[in-house]
Amino acid sequence: MKGDTSSKKIYRPELDGLRAFAVVAVIINHINKDILPGGYLGVDIFFVISGYVITASLFAKKSKNFWDFLAAFYTRRIKRLLPALIFFVVIISIFMFLFIPDPRENGILRTGLTSLFGLSNLYLVKISSNYFSQASELNMFTHTWSLGVEEQFYFIFPLLFWFAVFFLKKGNPAKNLFFIILFLTIISFSFFIFLHQKNQNITYFLMPTRFWEISSGTLLFLIQDKSFYFIKQLKKVPSIYLLVLILVIMFLPIPFNIGPTFLIVFFTSLLILNLQSDSYLLKLFCNKNITYIGKISYSLYLWHWGVLSISLWTIGINWITLPFQILLMFLLAVFSYKFVETPMRHKQWSLQNWKTLLKSFFALIFTSFILINISEKLKGKFYLGKIENNFIGESHHDIAIDSQLCLYSDNEPLPKIKEVFEKCFAIKEDNKRNLFFLGDSHSLAFWPGANLIAEKTNSNLFAFSVTGSTFPEMKYFSEKNTIIKKINLIKDIKNEIISKVNQGDILFISIRMPYQFIEKWHEQIDDFHFLKDDVLLEDKNSYKRHFAEWLNSINQLTKILSSKNVKVILFNPTPEFPQVLNKFKDVRLCRVHNSQWFNQFGREDCSFSYPLNYLTSSSGKYFGILKEIELLSKDNKNMYIFNTLEVLCPRSKCHYILDGKPIYKDDDHITSFTATKLLVPKLLEFIEAQNIIIKD
Repeated sequence: MKGDTSSKKIYRPELDGLRAFAVVAVIINHINKDILPGGYLGVDIFFVISGYVITASLFAKKSKNFWDFLAAFYTRRIKRLLPALIFFVVIISIFMFLFIPDPRENGILRTGLTSLFGLSNLYLVKISSNYFSQASELNMFTHTWSLGVEEQFYFIFPLLFWFAVFFLKKGNPAKNLFFIILFLTIISFSFFIFLHQKNQNITYFLMPTRFWEISSGTLLFLIQDKSFYFIKQLKKVPSIYLLVLILVIMFLPIPFNIGPTFLIVFFTSLLILNLQSDSYLLKLFCNKNITYIGKISYSLYLWHWGVLSISLWTIGINWITLPFQILLMFLLAVFSYKFVETPMRHKQWSLQNWKTLLKSFFALIFTSFILINISEKLKGKFYLGKIENNFIGESHHDIAIDSQLCLYSDNEPLPKIKEVFEKCFAIKEDNKRNLFFLGDSHSLAFWPGANLIAEKTNSNLFAFSVTGSTFPEMKYFSEKNTIIKKINLIKDIKNEIISKVNQGDILFISIRMPYQFIEKWHEQIDDFHFLKDDVLLEDKNSYKRHFAEWLNSINQLTKILSSKNVKVILFNPTPEFPQVLNKFKDVRLCRVHNSQWFNQFGREDCSFSYPLNYLTSSSGKYFGILKEIELLSKDNKNMYIFNTLEVLCPRSKCHYILDGKPIYKDDDHITSFTATKLLVPKLLEFIEAQNIIIKD
């Protein structure tokens, strides 16, 4: 047909060499980011190669029937990707059950299950996972996000190809495809730039913002043999220069950003264009050992992360263990390629493509069913450690409320207020006082303690937390993470409580005050903007104004509650330990967290401490906050300040570990142990000493 490009050579061994380069860069980055900070950009190289190769493959096919064309394409993709992926997910899950007490926590198992269906990237966005965060390295399936992006591209690309090449009757088919893909590439790149400023997680994980990278390979294939002047000029750029430029970008300590990503995609495209005419680099990339690494790169990409992640849960990663770990990931990749990937790719699953697709679907369902049942019915049965040693569990699992509804975080639809007040009462009986535990994730961390307080005081319990926000509501937002809807939700919750409270009820408020009110804290709200009367304030005193407005807001709420004989207990800020984040990839790598016989060599000491006066002296970090809330309580007879520092900083020293037990589950959130065993007894004493609850 006119414009047919199928005469072009489909297999180019040098592309396997480039795949080898990309996967090795990724592995080095994942082993140690300091060695090759931009090694993660190897995934972007894979994207460009995928777009180029898949376009070449489709032009080589001669099907005129739409359904046969689609079924054949999807069958090839499934046979290429699915067997090795299922094998990886199943084997890694077995090890996961051996070394992790509950893989359902932190979304590890769900990430693996969604990866089977090419949806792990969407799931990681849903749980607000950050690929570059420390916690992501402990999820054995985080890296499958890129497979999700490619599989979602593969889902729509053959439709676009058929429309341009076979459906449209006018014009050159290749030219039709070029302009359609070019248009979508521009749209995708525009989204990439726009959303990068708003939400980097979405930009990183989603296919629409990554489409332009894969489609760059498609555009390259369509124009590579054209006699355009700019193509001729680009072909004159020596390939070795392009490879050096790619390496320079990878060695630069630049985080995920628009510039490096664009340059890697651009230089990779030029490298693919020019490799055929560069004898030295072509010879290097066609070396049989290098091309073999490229051929096993898919299996190697799967297994390298699994080996490293399991190692973090067990023996750790250091210069002693690293040779063994590198050898293991290569052996597993070779085994997967030789005995799973290659045989299943070339084997005829069925005489008809639709039957192959059906078999693959049932294989996915069966695999998911088995893994889900094992995780639920045999929870902890395969675990090689002692579950009682695990102090870092999710605290909201210990309270009988709908934690998904009663913990509101980003990227979720707003709950209905009526439903909140129906399902966020852990205890609700007639003729009992109500205890309302409100705030952000620091309030959430105290939920197990709240449950005990309610039981000990014979009270009803309502708990609701909104992550990263104040209570009462404050008008502020971040460009990267707009939280205006949080403001409205908190306001509605507050007003509903005001209308429902009765004499004798108590509000317990706990929020992360340093994060909200101290400028230049070790963690800050991204692009902080404070709004007062809908006027944007961005000057250097925004945090002070924000604190002043919050004090005014909680003062007004307290006075309203005073008129109803309702009391307020405000938790002062707890100590924080940013040095934990500075030292560990993840706090779970701290020796005292989930210490087991199999992970002793993979853990480090985290006995951090500092003097209490670092926080409370006149020049201390918390002095201004502590002073103002104390004045607030003196001005309101129904407000009481519970001093958590007396409990968490005994003998005037704040500890991360106390009597051999971790007080925190990360740098700032307390553990269930801290809530129930340390704070609850003192809070009950405080309530009794202050006569906050009048006994009948």
